[in-house]
Amino acid sequence: MKKSLFAILLIACSSLLLSCGRKSLAVECSEDEISSLSVEEKVGQMLMVSIPGKSINKAASDIIDDIKPGGVILFGYNVSSMQGVKQYIKDLQNQSAAAKSLPLFVSMDQEGGRVVRLKDGVTQFPGNMAAGVSGDAELVYSWGRILGTELGMCGVNMNLAPDVDVNNNPANPVINTRSFGSDPVLVSKLGAAYIRGLQESGCAAVAKHFPGHGDTDTDSHRSLPVVRHRMERLEQVELMPFRKAVESGVDCIMTAHIAFPEIVGSMDSATISPFFLTEVLRKRMNFRGIVMTDDMEMNAVSKRIDIGEAAVRSVEAGADIVLISSYGKNIRKIRDALVNAYRAGRLTEMRINESVKRVMSLKLTRGIMKRNGREFVSAEYNPGEEGASLLKKAASVNRELSEKGLLCVGDASKLKSKDFRKIFVSRSKALAEEIKNRTGIMVHETLASAMKEAGSVKGGLVVLHAESFSIGALRKAAGDLENAGCEPVVVSTGNPFQVAAALDGITVLYTFSTTAESMRAAAGVFSGEIIPAQSAPLMLTPRTE
Repeated sequence: MKKSLFAILLIACSSLLLSCGRKSLAVECSEDEISSLSVEEKVGQMLMVSIPGKSINKAASDIIDDIKPGGVILFGYNVSSMQGVKQYIKDLQNQSAAAKSLPLFVSMDQEGGRVVRLKDGVTQFPGNMAAGVSGDAELVYSWGRILGTELGMCGVNMNLAPDVDVNNNPANPVINTRSFGSDPVLVSKLGAAYIRGLQESGCAAVAKHFPGHGDTDTDSHRSLPVVRHRMERLEQVELMPFRKAVESGVDCIMTAHIAFPEIVGSMDSATISPFFLTEVLRKRMNFRGIVMTDDMEMNAVSKRIDIGEAAVRSVEAGADIVLISSYGKNIRKIRDALVNAYRAGRLTEMRINESVKRVMSLKLTRGIMKRNGREFVSAEYNPGEEGASLLKKAASVNRELSEKGLLCVGDASKLKSKDFRKIFVSRSKALAEEIKNRTGIMVHETLASAMKEAGSVKGGLVVLHAESFSIGALRKAAGDLENAGCEPVVVSTGNPFQVAAALDGITVLYTFSTTAESMRAAAGVFSGEIIPAQSAPLMLTPRTE
């Protein structure tokens, strides 16, 4: 009886750890299991590498055999159909088993909106900024839960999402619509909801980019962004969503290649900063999950420091997984640098074992691998009845998220008014088709064609699709239309900040997304079927301070 009661309590505690945000992993590997690996195998588990091709090939097999990586990252060039991706992942897992290595993390950037890798077989949600306009945490939870299930069914077990950067710099060239918004409280709430949904599906979540990439005006893929804020400011804004993510039990946090000289006293990026990765993330925030670097081949790192040395310094600072976006010589260069650092005594066995334990334990916790006697084998993904049931709601969740994600700045009554004759200009076939289907109005590809028709319709409403123009041409077109006695209105489906900065006093409908559902929702506004939001916690125009 006592034994039975103990078992019940143990199961209950394990469930509590999974559902309420864990302080430690629910399933942990043993010290003996870690010590059974060679140093090369341990270092391999600390690497997330890219691979070539859309199907198993010699180059991909050689990387798995030689490196024995802990995980692979898939890009667009790895993707064919959902069935093709599923087969490729299965072959990669089989190759890892044949190499007597552990089952793989299989990751990709399936953020939604403009950053997706898999377009076939998974729902194309509108992305973070549209979700931020909706402000609906339950919808965001459902999005994460459904997407995680869809990814799991094709073999992807780690999504490099959500982006929890607070995008409070309208000039940000790389984050913008990838963020939930400029309000740290909103970003925290929606980021936590997404994490909960994704991880309850069995897919590991990766919150990024720590300690915050939102207030930059430089793309870290190209050069090193520098943020001059002090720690007090980061605590109030940038770090809030990451703290909430930790409290929510996020599996992994990705670092940012950004310098904070006012805080650390140097131009070292956060990726190689012991202060940020160990003092702040591990000690102050009490994060016990995996710390992953952003791609080490980005210019913010690779143009400033030897890539092997950067990898060693990132692990010294507290990183557990080093991400490498190419499948060339840098994989082996980084592997060798980490192994040599261990042999030279620079990286201790204890330090490496800490990271390997986190990697192996998460694979067990998420059901990516399971014990089979004294071996670890790949586990089949099973969405369960709840997961399968949720998939039936994917279309309705996507539709609601897309419609609630619309924002009108200006006079929304103009968009559906029957007092105006509406003339549309867009080079987007998807938007043109939806406009025609919902309103019956033909769409012109050029402004010249539209102006020819509008010239005899003084007072007509001319709708310009922002992404069909350069920003300068868009501003000029709006002015020309006003001078011709027409009423210009803009539809923006891309980066909203450039459009907001260029247009003053012009009514703009923002979708923050080019997905098919977002295009349908935009057309629905002009047919009068959908009413867009007219306020949102979103900093669209530059700050005045």
